[in-house]
Amino acid sequence: MKNISKIFLSAFACLALFSACTGQTEELGTSVSINPESLNFDGTNASSETVTVTAEGEWLAVAPEWLTVSPNFGSGTTTVTITAADNIDPADNALAAARTAEITFEVNGKYAALAVSQEGDPDKAPAEIRKVTVAEFLALPETQTYYELTGTISNLANTQYGNFDLVDETGSVYCYGLLTGEGGQSGQFASLGLAEGDLLTLRGRRSSYGGTPQIGGAYYVSHVPSLLVVGKNSYELEKEAGTFCVATVVKGDVILADTEADWLKLVGTSQDGDTTRVVFSYSENTGAAPRSAAVTLSSVRFGETEEDNQTSEINVSVRQMGNTPEVSSIADAISANAYANLNGTITAVCERGFILTDASASILIYYSAGYDGEYGIGDEVQVAGQVGSYNNGPQINGPDIVKLIKDGDSYDYPAPVKLDASAIDALAGASGLMTITYFEATGTPGGQYHNIAVNGTSVALAFYYVPDSFNVGSYDGNEITVRGYYITRQSGRINFIVTEIQAE
Repeated sequence: MKNISKIFLSAFACLALFSACTGQTEELGTSVSINPESLNFDGTNASSETVTVTAEGEWLAVAPEWLTVSPNFGSGTTTVTITAADNIDPADNALAAARTAEITFEVNGKYAALAVSQEGDPDKAPAEIRKVTVAEFLALPETQTYYELTGTISNLANTQYGNFDLVDETGSVYCYGLLTGEGGQSGQFASLGLAEGDLLTLRGRRSSYGGTPQIGGAYYVSHVPSLLVVGKNSYELEKEAGTFCVATVVKGDVILADTEADWLKLVGTSQDGDTTRVVFSYSENTGAAPRSAAVTLSSVRFGETEEDNQTSEINVSVRQMGNTPEVSSIADAISANAYANLNGTITAVCERGFILTDASASILIYYSAGYDGEYGIGDEVQVAGQVGSYNNGPQINGPDIVKLIKDGDSYDYPAPVKLDASAIDALAGASGLMTITYFEATGTPGGQYHNIAVNGTSVALAFYYVPDSFNVGSYDGNEITVRGYYITRQSGRINFIVTEIQAE
């Protein structure tokens, strides 16, 4: 049952600031940078301009049609030439309205944005930017067209570049970096004075990363400060029953606390100067797994009519530890198909997780939102989570605990199982849970996903979220030998996580 509590407070000014929430953040721009960060071109017969791209890896430039980037890919430090086409209005074959765009230089999921403007006829108005809701934005195709969105800043993960969720009444979308304005600076998010809960208007283009929609090339337009400030928005609780409080500064007339978790109860509030502490109690977690809850805190400032009311919301996440079971072998955990606590060695890594191996078996540790690579091959780690399966392969989907036991920089692999056509057909035709196994096979990659064709079988070996460092596309059409762990079976293919590629 939803537990809704309302606390009525008199309005008072915000005189205190609290430290931001801590935790792992996603750094923007650490892998690629550009200098300068903005360019302006004449409307016609514009001279080409150059920028310096510095990248830790291979970069790729994405630009609108009226801008030419040469070269449009590279690595390391490169001088890049930008050329702008004449800004001509096809309606009268004369100078068009001034225009702006963005060129992104992307590497390993990171990007740096080059703001580009071109002069035009001041008597011609630029195209009006369409205002959309989050739901409408998510339904749009990926283009270089800019849209205007308004929503609340939530889950602020990076205060240097501005990585956060923008939330309105229709949904939520991730914003990956916010410029200070049209053609403005990146890495200056703090100068905008924005905070979680603020009502923000921005403009950006429909983009995505790893198949997940996001706002690309976003720049600041305006904002309304939040009526509510919290000291931190993430809490870790022990498994035993207890209480915790959320320190807030309330600038509205009403504060509301809302949660659907039946193990959280609102106790009340206490006042400490300008700080209002909202106190919650929580019951003991008797289960094995940690449990999580969301608390929505909101403040309302009443206007003369209901339409004049102003509301700000901030989400607070709460996680309570569980009763982690004793360590078991991976084989026993797979057999039990229950919550498990495992110790093992990382023996393969992909973009969605890693293979954990002990003396008894191997299992996939899967991260649906992507694996950050914090731990690598050879590291000994503790992993706790619910054991299950997907496409006949054993896995823990979203581990609750991952802790380093011992650093390691290598792993001594056993002799691989040789997979020829008959062995591949047998794997594909089998039923029940697969045994994740270290193998070797020879074949020829090709096609959109670089699947490996092995002579004598129509079943392909499919790379599973292979890291860019393997550069698998460079082997297309050539015979190679791969080593790795086969993990799941699907119609027409066996998925595997690669550890080694050898050109024949």
